[in-house]
Amino acid sequence: MQFIVQFALTPIEYIAKFDNLEIKRPDSCPKCQVPNSFHKHGKYWRNIVTEDYEERLRFCRNMTRIEMYLRDQKWQEISPQDEKEKARKFVCMLTVPTAETFSQKFHQQHKLNFMAH
Repeated sequence: MQFIVQFALTPIEYIAKFDNLEIKRPDSCPKCQVPNSFHKHGKYWRNIVTEDYEERLRFCRNMTRIEMYLRDQKWQEISPQDEKEKARKFVCMLTVPTAETFSQKFHQQHKLNFMAH
């Protein structure tokens, strides 16, 4: 199960605090209600893209899949040709509350995280 976690940090603060970040796990599974059923298996760098900053724009390798997924969902807009502009557009589209739904559906369809290599 994937969870979207938001941090109240600037990109620079996130990078500086990465090694010591603690991510709170749910007390119980939202589906089956089993308590303490989530275990920490590690951590990975997230991608950060804002108007003024970008770091680890790894999901560029998955942009074709992301666009195909969006087309399957009846998205009709024309994508920017520039890779960075396209990435910014997709990031803006994948905001809460739709980000978690998108992440889960993308994972089900492609068997990988849309932010991963």
